[in-house]
Amino acid sequence: MMQYKIGNSPIHKILKHRRRKSPNSLYRQDISSFEGSEIYNQADAAGFIRLYGLPMRVRAMLEKGI
Repeated sequence: MMQYKIGNSPIHKILKHRRRKSPNSLYRQDISSFEGSEIYNQADAAGFIRLYGLPMRVRAMLEKGI
């Protein structure tokens, strides 16, 4: 799915010539970039990756009998 910004409302292009827009969209172009933003901290990514991989690490430990 591709998203294009038209005016103040994003339009999702699902299939050729078929689009959908939502008045409840949370997309904002001014905060969509990770660069120069106070909302996103690059250090958060390491914590997220570690947390997201936790079930795999636990399973590996259980399989090794640790």
